[in-house]
Amino acid sequence: MRNTRTIFDNRLLRLYGRPLLGTILLFLFLSGTMVACAASPQPQATLPSPATTSPPPLPTPESDATYHFMMGHQAELAQDLDGALKEYQAALKVDPKSREVKSRLAALYFALGDVTQAVQYADEVGEGTGQEPQMLTHMAGILASAGKPERAVELLDKAIESDPERGESYFPKGLILLNQKRMAEAEQVVKKGLQYTADSPIGYYYLGRISIEAGNSEQAVANFDRAIAVNQAFEPAYLAQASVYESRQEKDKAIAVLKKYLQQVNPRNRDIRQHLVQLYVATKDYAGGLAELEKLLEDNPGDLDAQLRMALIYGEKKEFTKAISQLTEILKAKPAELKVRDYLGYLYEETKDVSKAMETYRYNIHLDPKFADSHIHLGVLLYR
Repeated sequence: MRNTRTIFDNRLLRLYGRPLLGTILLFLFLSGTMVACAASPQPQATLPSPATTSPPPLPTPESDATYHFMMGHQAELAQDLDGALKEYQAALKVDPKSREVKSRLAALYFALGDVTQAVQYADEVGEGTGQEPQMLTHMAGILASAGKPERAVELLDKAIESDPERGESYFPKGLILLNQKRMAEAEQVVKKGLQYTADSPIGYYYLGRISIEAGNSEQAVANFDRAIAVNQAFEPAYLAQASVYESRQEKDKAIAVLKKYLQQVNPRNRDIRQHLVQLYVATKDYAGGLAELEKLLEDNPGDLDAQLRMALIYGEKKEFTKAISQLTEILKAKPAELKVRDYLGYLYEETKDVSKAMETYRYNIHLDPKFADSHIHLGVLLYR
């Protein structure tokens, strides 16, 4: 049988690309660019002429394997992971040595939580020589996340040896060394990678993390600034920089960093806006927090979490009528939220409406007789 590696690892991949699952982009480990691609629609097959007497050629083993690989690729794009597994396994039966097929199986099994199978295939991909650096980097990410950092470093060293000027192979190695508390080595490796890939925000981001571990927060902030300068949309650098400021109790600076991201990069980033709300509340800037929540509700009026945060801020501001109105609307949509209703009972107490407070606590107990908080609060009111 002819070697089918050429089909799998060269021609086919140039045609169809590599479907990378977002679930294996672990802690920025896999730093390559992910390209979503789909096969072009093929023209309808032409039926053979009735005059044709010779039968169509039997499929060769290589064409069988190619077919299954293509079908696995399409199943991945459709998020049909079980179907993709079946097709890749079928391709592997034809070509048991194909590293490309094994790499896809490793990624899929890892995405499905089958770490044992994922590690097995990732380890097999790393055996021998001649692998593409990107493939080795992906497999190293799986191995490191599965608790095998030393084996992951071996694969990354192979990737570096294969292409010493590919900076992306150095960064994940630096991260592994950082996690092993080998700060000096980690810094050296990351800086080496930046010599070849100076436009990588990930390299500067990792240098920032190394600086944090070394206790140098000023240097960390500077490195995160460089990551942002290289790629203004690199979200992890904003979050890390804000975290440094928070740890130094410089919440105003943390707020400025997150606002900069929302204003210049992605105003619809819900997670960052929610974190910004938390910072505003921590600094007792309730007006700022409410303004951010209103923007969240503009994007999604049904955002119950934003509504609840707004009610809590109203409660902190002693604007009990607004808080009660907000919580009442939330409970219409989510009547089983016992803690929300219990807080509503507390607000009724604050407005001296004892009868409504007792009614609220009793309703909670009706829904869940074991809900202790409402029992306690009702008991206190009855005792009075």
